[in-house]
Amino acid sequence: MIIIDPESVGCGRKVPIDRLEKFQRVFEQAYGVALAFSDFAVTSMTGGAVVTSVDRTVRFCEDYSVFVEAAVAHACNDVICGGAQPTLASVSIGLTRFQMESLEAEQIVAALATCLSSKGIQPGKFHSYVDVENSLTVSVLGAQQVEFSRLEIGDHGDIYMSKPLGAFKSAYLSTIRQANLFPEARSALRSFDKGLGAKSHMCIALSDISGFGIVHCVDKLLVRDGLNGHLNLTSVPLIEPETSTTEVECLLKGRGYVPSRLRVEGGSLSIGALTEVNGPMVALVKSEYSQNFDESWFKVGNWEI
Repeated sequence: MIIIDPESVGCGRKVPIDRLEKFQRVFEQAYGVALAFSDFAVTSMTGGAVVTSVDRTVRFCEDYSVFVEAAVAHACNDVICGGAQPTLASVSIGLTRFQMESLEAEQIVAALATCLSSKGIQPGKFHSYVDVENSLTVSVLGAQQVEFSRLEIGDHGDIYMSKPLGAFKSAYLSTIRQANLFPEARSALRSFDKGLGAKSHMCIALSDISGFGIVHCVDKLLVRDGLNGHLNLTSVPLIEPETSTTEVECLLKGRGYVPSRLRVEGGSLSIGALTEVNGPMVALVKSEYSQNFDESWFKVGNWEI
């Protein structure tokens, strides 16, 4: 069984939101931009713009193949949200001494190679080191190919999410309980949507739910574009709804966040703060495209200028 540190699983070592915002201000004063602490960075280069992102994910479930798939997709999601297809990934892998002395180290490396190949991502630099925990740090790059719909006066629309919430929590609980991973959680953690670019013209923004939960995820999109929004937590689909009442403090990094442009109602506030790895995508969709957006996504709220 893997050893779980409740404060570090997944992307659980995130700096608290208030301190992160302070880092952004300090960086902006020193360098002129605060992009280094956003979900992704867009850099203009000869021939176009490049979108980059980097994420570190600590092992959170027994199945190493699920861990690898989730960690890679988690890093790729930010690049996709920046309007690019991931094309190159450099990886730093932390392996425990136990893994180094067994076949699992080679199995994880093989799973990583298979994962990148299946997603059409070229491998870049590969780095490995011995650590007290198994982790993957994935840096992803892609050429920006799509543009999102432009905002106009009077615009309004709906907020959609791509899949149910709670896969990471389900994996965490199954690990500490030494139980089998719930099939829907396994599927959600391994999912990867390369076709989001085709939907971008219907959206004004895309993001993924990660360390600070859906409330923070939606509110930061609204703040960025000067919008107001409404989120109904009772409309948020859940994996293993019966576990939603089981609060796990270390998975609620966004609990203290107070949204400034988002009105939240219904459901448990712990659902709104729940940490994810390779979590659902969130899209702000224009009203004229809402009915034809994607029937597999879930409408959870609305927005307006």
